[in-house]
Amino acid sequence: LREKKLSAKTGSYSAGRQRLPLEVAEWFSTEVSNAIIATAPPSLGNRRAFLLDGTTTTLAPEKELRAAFPPASNQHGEGVWPVALLAVTHELESGCAMQPEIGPMYGPNAVSEVELARACIQRLPPNSIVIGDVNFGIFSVVWATVQSGQIPLFRLSPSRFAALCRQGVLDSQGVNWKTWTVRWKPSTKDRQSNPELPADAVLDVLVHEVVINPKLTLRLVTLLSESAPIAATLYGKRWEVEVDIRNVKVVLDTESIRARSLEMFRKELLTSMAAYNLVIQFRRQAARLAKLPVKRLSFTSVWTTFRQFLLTHFSTDPALWRDRFETALSYAMRGK
Repeated sequence: LREKKLSAKTGSYSAGRQRLPLEVAEWFSTEVSNAIIATAPPSLGNRRAFLLDGTTTTLAPEKELRAAFPPASNQHGEGVWPVALLAVTHELESGCAMQPEIGPMYGPNAVSEVELARACIQRLPPNSIVIGDVNFGIFSVVWATVQSGQIPLFRLSPSRFAALCRQGVLDSQGVNWKTWTVRWKPSTKDRQSNPELPADAVLDVLVHEVVINPKLTLRLVTLLSESAPIAATLYGKRWEVEVDIRNVKVVLDTESIRARSLEMFRKELLTSMAAYNLVIQFRRQAARLAKLPVKRLSFTSVWTTFRQFLLTHFSTDPALWRDRFETALSYAMRGK
């Protein structure tokens, strides 16, 4: 930049993408997310909460990508598009996306959402609260969460909830909630599916049942000492990660990454996550100026403003860029 040697040729941009080491993309994505998360307050006491979920993405039908992420198949044979399975974690207060874990959804080396989730959980800061839906409310994931130094808050299926309550003792109850203390031991099926579990694996957990309305009852397992209503209120924010995933995939169009190699796909995905987090930070700044909750501002509207004002005009003068940034914020804060 100082030497004024940047080229406007698309071929030069492509060559730069090729030269960029994957390790640098990983470092940059992590630094951006950590810096933004550090500016947000914890969710409960001094503990941060992370929303855990899984998603998929289809890739370009290139030989290398098809080998790494085999396409789905049916009675008519194998499909065309490689399918990657992702486990993602988003920090609750900032909305910031952490580096995802990626694996094949199909083929001989297929991994489960649970396997990827365990790897995601190990990346989180110690003493974090991990919030996940019923897919993760199983012994192996709760065990992995606790062993990683984190605090689980997962939803239980009705059948697993009933089985745990039979093992537990009713601890407390209120108008629309009950709490049991349970010594949770893995079942025979759990051990068959997870042979790495120690012989003496056992968890002392709290199991909550909270009636939200006549059509909705939350059944949760956790190690949080807070009451069932507080746990249910915190878990009630889990849906936000689904909106965030939609914004990453649809609004920022990461579903259309058409890299031709495995390394380039990973680099594109990581830099896309960094871009998403920077737009999230821009939305937080706009919400602060508008004195509104962050989620009251439309991500799509904020992204459109960000793109039109800050990405389509090139400025080498810092003062002019700051002016443009302030103008962009003034428009973004109106996008309710």
